[in-house]
Amino acid sequence: MDRLYYLNNGTSQTGPFTLDAIRETRPPGITHVWYAGQENWVTVDQVPEVHGILYAQAAPGYAPPQMPLPSAPNHAVSPSHAQEATQPNALADEIDRLYNSTVTFFVLYFIALIITVILAILFFSENEEEAGAIVCIVGGLATLAFLIVYIISFCKLHYRHWAVAIERTGFSEHTPGQAVGFLFIPLFNLYWMFPSYQKLAELLQRILAEDKYEGRGPVVNPGTSTAMCVLNIVSVIPYLGYLASLVNIFIWFNVYNTNRKAVTYILRAGI
Repeated sequence: MDRLYYLNNGTSQTGPFTLDAIRETRPPGITHVWYAGQENWVTVDQVPEVHGILYAQAAPGYAPPQMPLPSAPNHAVSPSHAQEATQPNALADEIDRLYNSTVTFFVLYFIALIITVILAILFFSENEEEAGAIVCIVGGLATLAFLIVYIISFCKLHYRHWAVAIERTGFSEHTPGQAVGFLFIPLFNLYWMFPSYQKLAELLQRILAEDKYEGRGPVVNPGTSTAMCVLNIVSVIPYLGYLASLVNIFIWFNVYNTNRKAVTYILRAGI
């Protein structure tokens, strides 16, 4: 497999690129380069094969400015993420597994919750308080366990989607960690759903609209993600929120199945 290079102009980064891709695009202003195996970014003149391509047309005597190595380039892809990028098929398989795990544990959570509620009502209506209490404790613990595993699986899935979207678009307004983490901030998350869910759909739509994919990928509709965010807000309204939550379950699975298909298509396309 050809070595993949990440390029940085001091304010943002692009990549990964093969040498042929760098030769075709010749991005301007590149000062630093990173590839798998390097501990940190190095100046472009320290990578002769890249320097020779980018500055092949320089006038005699010209040398690119020697910029000091940035301590933390903005939104730089960490070595672990870069290694994932060199194995797109493996990452696509992992995303498929995470999606299946997320769906499975949500279904188990929902079933455990319904069974616990029904059995508790039956026992307490028959004045069998002790049995009802046992059902509440055991069922509650099982429901909580499935819920926790579901949330963990979803967070990993959402993080992976964002990591691929940022890598392919150079988006720099926030990181994958922020996209996931800010969803857990009370009240603020009512706003953050839109940058986290809707923006992700917009980025995936932008990637799939590129000429190199020729419109062959799945159709990503940011409007569906927006509807999901709005219904999440409506779900806090008493009574009406119950109906909104039930409807939103189906929209959520539609959104994340579409995102999963889009991301894995992008990875497996090998472009």
